[in-house]
Amino acid sequence: MSSLFEKRLKPRLCALVLLIISMAMATNRCFAQPLSSSNVRSRAVSVSLSAKLRSEVRLSSSEVQIETAVIDPSRPSKIVRVNVKSSWVVAAGTSKLALTGFFTSAEEALTDGSGHRIPATHVLGGVDGERMRPFTEQTPTNGSLTLFQQRISASNVASTREDAINLQLAPIADLGLPAAKYYGTLNLRLISY
Repeated sequence: MSSLFEKRLKPRLCALVLLIISMAMATNRCFAQPLSSSNVRSRAVSVSLSAKLRSEVRLSSSEVQIETAVIDPSRPSKIVRVNVKSSWVVAAGTSKLALTGFFTSAEEALTDGSGHRIPATHVLGGVDGERMRPFTEQTPTNGSLTLFQQRISASNVASTREDAINLQLAPIADLGLPAAKYYGTLNLRLISY
């Protein structure tokens, strides 16, 4: 079949194509007039494009391991400092972001491994330069604390910030707990509203 095409149909097809091109050139319809002087007219139309931006928020760490020594239960512990980087790309309707810290158990935020438990109400936290407060909020869980709120505007729908979070144990003598090393995990969540 391919030899039939090669011998008889291919030359005829080429001749037909050449004939069509030469007729078009002869009538001066396709190649002679530039487009700017042709009779083609169109009206202007508006085109509207829209895209939904998928919000994304990230933290450099979602869990912070805390280890602190209580030397004198009647005094606050030393401050533990944790650096956290937050980054986000959020939709234009987002009004704020909040960094929240929380413990898995409000009754057992930290422990010494010997059965002594420090509740979240005796753990203080805050962003560097701000007053430290206890983890007593109820959202997203008991034993939570909003560490910062960031307003969102058109100028910062995509941005980052770095914060130093300070953590400290309040005096634990009122709980009857001894001087010891206490351990726990602080969970961090960046939430957009």
